[in-house]
Amino acid sequence: MKSKTVIFLTVAVLAATSPLLFLELPILRNKVQVLAQTKEDRKAEAEALNAQGGQQFYRSQYREALESWEQALSIYQEIGDQQGEAKAYGNLSAAYLSLGDYEKAIFYLEKQLTIANQINDSQGQGDAYGNLGIVYRRRGDYEKAIYYLEKQLAIATQSNDKQKVANIYGNLGLVYYNLGNYEKAILFQEKSLAIKEEIVKFAEGDSLRVARQGEANSYNNLGLIYEKLTEYEKAISYYEKSLAIKQEIGDRNGESSSYYNIGSIYENLGDYNKAIVYYKQSLAINIETDDRNGEAHSYLGLGSVYRILGEYETAISYYEKTLKIAIEIGDRKRQADAYHNLANVYHNLGNDEKAISYYEQSLAMYQEMGDIQGEASSYHNLGNFYDQLGEYKTAISYYEKSLTMATKIGDREVQGISLSNIGFLLEKQNKPEAAIIFFKQSVNIREGIRRDIQGLSTELQQSYTNTIANTYRRLADLLLSQDRILEAQQVLELLKIQEVQEFTQNSNLRSHMSDVILLPQEKIIIEKYNSLVAFSQKIEQCEESECTILEDELYQLTDEYNQALDQLVTAIRQRKYLDDGIFDPRDFYDEKTEDIIKASDNYNQKPGTMVVYPLVLDDKLRLLIAVKGQIVSHKEIANVTRTELNNTVLELRNLLDNPNSDITQLQTKSKQLYNWLIKPLETDLNAGNIQHLVFALDRATRYIPMQVLYDGDSYLIEKYTVTNIINAESTDTRDRLPNNSDDIKIVAGGGSKLPGHDPLPHVEEEIDIIVKEENNPNDQQGIYNGISLINEKFNFKNLINELKGKNILHIATHGIFKPGNFKQSYLVLHKDRLDIRKLKNAERNFKDIHLAVLSACETALGDQVINDPNQEEGIEINSLSYHFLEGGVESVMASLWKVDDKSTSQLMQQFYEKLSQSNQTLTKAEALKQVQLSFLNHSDLKHPHYWSPFILIGNGI
Repeated sequence: MKSKTVIFLTVAVLAATSPLLFLELPILRNKVQVLAQTKEDRKAEAEALNAQGGQQFYRSQYREALESWEQALSIYQEIGDQQGEAKAYGNLSAAYLSLGDYEKAIFYLEKQLTIANQINDSQGQGDAYGNLGIVYRRRGDYEKAIYYLEKQLAIATQSNDKQKVANIYGNLGLVYYNLGNYEKAILFQEKSLAIKEEIVKFAEGDSLRVARQGEANSYNNLGLIYEKLTEYEKAISYYEKSLAIKQEIGDRNGESSSYYNIGSIYENLGDYNKAIVYYKQSLAINIETDDRNGEAHSYLGLGSVYRILGEYETAISYYEKTLKIAIEIGDRKRQADAYHNLANVYHNLGNDEKAISYYEQSLAMYQEMGDIQGEASSYHNLGNFYDQLGEYKTAISYYEKSLTMATKIGDREVQGISLSNIGFLLEKQNKPEAAIIFFKQSVNIREGIRRDIQGLSTELQQSYTNTIANTYRRLADLLLSQDRILEAQQVLELLKIQEVQEFTQNSNLRSHMSDVILLPQEKIIIEKYNSLVAFSQKIEQCEESECTILEDELYQLTDEYNQALDQLVTAIRQRKYLDDGIFDPRDFYDEKTEDIIKASDNYNQKPGTMVVYPLVLDDKLRLLIAVKGQIVSHKEIANVTRTELNNTVLELRNLLDNPNSDITQLQTKSKQLYNWLIKPLETDLNAGNIQHLVFALDRATRYIPMQVLYDGDSYLIEKYTVTNIINAESTDTRDRLPNNSDDIKIVAGGGSKLPGHDPLPHVEEEIDIIVKEENNPNDQQGIYNGISLINEKFNFKNLINELKGKNILHIATHGIFKPGNFKQSYLVLHKDRLDIRKLKNAERNFKDIHLAVLSACETALGDQVINDPNQEEGIEINSLSYHFLEGGVESVMASLWKVDDKSTSQLMQQFYEKLSQSNQTLTKAEALKQVQLSFLNHSDLKHPHYWSPFILIGNGI
């Protein structure tokens, strides 16, 4: 599925921390009388006109404000008042910015700057620089915005103007926010806030009100950043702090913007009724205060919600209200936004004629204004539009233009989406080799964003989240279809980490992993034109000049591009490129996969290990397999849809959950999955004398234990040891538990009586049998020396404090991990929770732990029906394990469904007994296999419900 419509409208109101008007403009109650004749009187007349313009400006009467300020300018010029002239130029720039005329805003600011330079007015210079920074940020030219704001900062710092320094920090924070560098954005906003809070302590009267307003703006902007990072609780907290201050100082317009911003949070959270309530509160204040611009913005918010709800006619009515006001007040930016959103609605309604008309109107206005971001958005949506019409060449040309604009302003989010969409279109045109190049570039841009701790914009959040995983899968599928197996494996490795990041909203999980590999021919295609975007830019420039200058160069570039692509296609399609020297497979083979296989073969009683990567696509399955020294091959299982797989998994899970389910039905469903996931590998399994299987599972396959798959005669566990990994990169197989059980120490926590939860009566007995208390010489029972934390002692602080020097962490408690919501995924502690966020923060404490055993209910599975096509199934399982593994834990044992308390206690005791045998010879995977086989041969516990729920993730040796 391609990305959804990209909308670049500001979802939350940006509180500019440095206003464009630097004067307190009094409200005039009478018309200006043009009576004065003396120079002093003419100056007073100009000042009155200036103030009148301010009154009109704040009522969104921008054209009227322009007229007043132009009259004031004429008088200042007539009487030779250069300082007044400069001030008028600054005010005129503010009006033109509000009208969406960026060029004129810049023109007048440069005039203001020229005069400030002539009269050596450093404050005027600083104001002009700062406002140029604001204008360039609004039009999307972030490099220039930073340049001018830093020039203003130097002047303000030299004059020790703390309030202005704080404002500049805030505006720099907004630029980095637009660039997606949220780490820097937060840093600047916090620096700004610290100065403002210090000013508030000593300010009085009007100065205190100004300082408090600045403080509220900083809170607002921090809320804006955390909203982009999807940390909605933090965002609401900051918005509410901002709202409280604005209510306290009587800033009604600011109060309105806070209501709007809180409404946008609820819109993102899917609570549309609350979003409507807050948007309407914002609207009511805007109407009351006659803030026409704010009123138009509130209508946009309401239109957005009703469009999501599918109430298109209501959405159209709100967008048309926005358009009507924008035309009345002359706000071209708001007009363009209204046209853009109307186009989106009519596109939803299937009214192609109106949709294309509105798209083209919005594009023309964005181009006139020099609004690069708006222009990129329009090009992108036009690409989507023509893609759905099946006009692929036209769609690609628009995506390329969007890519050009996004590159110009450094918007990597849109670059990634545009590249991905071009890839999808090339695939539709049966050009898989070219599609792969674009998909690779898209994935690498995404990985670059992740490395730099750059999250998704609110506008693109949902579409990008849904699209990027699909891009990884399409890329892997295309690579496998061409037998480009090593490249496909690397993409699958990245996919696993990408999924964990999306679930936990942690942007910095895989900084140590490399980008997707580009083949030499692919590099030639990119480098020949100084990247694919440079080629697109040349085409754009040529088209703008009607190809009178660049026509020959365009022909030459096109020819070179096609030749390079033909060479790549020939090399891949005709030569069996793994053997023809296009690249050396040794440069690409995943050494981490080899390490896993070697370690398994070295320490298990019998060698023979295979790593299996299933890839679940919408219309088929693919299986990628590796054995010692090489990626062997891949298998395609056609005509197995994702929905069919999910339904079979769900049916088997329901049978496994119930200890009284019919064993014949269970084995029938299990055999179906065996036929899809294992049977295609039987030739390779037999040829390699495979004894051990390591699975890097995908999607719904994570919800079933592989050891329960049934071939018609026996379960998989009866033939193989079974281990799961998230991916090879996050799997550390360098160490094992010490051979001598006396050298192993354990910390075990749990509770039979945890407030608010069902009792687990066998937990205390389980821990007592496993742990020999190191601080109690009278305790002679136990497998390992260590510490137990039972009931009231089982809290986060105690648990973390006892981890140092321990090899095993054993947690016996309730747990729940919900698909799609890491905040509702946790292990139960006594009057507390151990959730993924706490787990992440405590990662450094796990460096001594080798094995974490989660003897809990539903440790690794939530209650979702897994055939929801919008969900990436099973991510919560990998996410829980990942944060243990990232902290240094080498393996995790966890349960996949509600386990029987008594049988689990028995399984755990037997597992540890196997591991603790002197002169240890069993690996963890072998120990678990032996225990599961003993259950399978036990008349009361032979149902898979009892023996199969626990899976071993990570280092299985």
